[in-house]
Amino acid sequence: MQLSRYLADFKAQNRSTGANRAILTTVDSTNILGKRVAAACLEAGNVPPPMTIIALSQTMGRGRLDRDWWSPMGGIYASVIRSVDDRQQLWKLPLIVAISLCAELDQIVEAPCRLKWPNDLIVANRKIGGILIESVSRAQEVAVVVGFGINYSADLGRMPVGATSVQCETGSAPELGGVTARLLDALERELARLTEVEGLAEEFSRWSLHRTGDTLACRTVDGMHRGRFLGFDRRGFLRLETPGGECRISAGDVIEESGAVA
Repeated sequence: MQLSRYLADFKAQNRSTGANRAILTTVDSTNILGKRVAAACLEAGNVPPPMTIIALSQTMGRGRLDRDWWSPMGGIYASVIRSVDDRQQLWKLPLIVAISLCAELDQIVEAPCRLKWPNDLIVANRKIGGILIESVSRAQEVAVVVGFGINYSADLGRMPVGATSVQCETGSAPELGGVTARLLDALERELARLTEVEGLAEEFSRWSLHRTGDTLACRTVDGMHRGRFLGFDRRGFLRLETPGGECRISAGDVIEESGAVA
């Protein structure tokens, strides 16, 4: 891949001017580097400046629960660093990030892009991307590192089972640099409105893969929960109707499901 071509395509689509950006050929993990940068700023007594780290490949890509994230050359791997003035706003981040990326991908790929709770981006019942949000704090200061990875290449032979990519889901895919710029612009626009956004759970629901009445099984640290999907509460927690009553789940893995998917 020619970095010069990537940069030209990125700049042609980039509409944001507010963040510092580092574009790397390879890195261990954009989130790991992002956390190091944020921690160094906080240790020095400074608020981390807005920054975006982009890589063409990762050697130690990670998902939730430190799961490996397949990160070959030519994918979309990025992390956005932001300081947060009000910790009470942090619960909104997973919803804002998921909505912004899903909505932009939905305009790029041909099949609908949907959100599999809590952080997977799904196209044609296959995973096209994922989100990882982490934080770094010191005293009263807190910074968040919002990371995401999107499969871009059409090389299905090397993809994990159940995965897809931008090139596989479009007849004529935009260039990698352009897709990366569009996704980051969408994300940064929404992050700028962190304190203003209301009705996030309702908007998240509109993009959800899950539909009211679907039977879901969700694995959490407390064990397996099975029940009928009731939607999300205002914080984006999963609501299940179980034999023991309604169950609200803040974090977990939906590992099986039944019901129609729109």
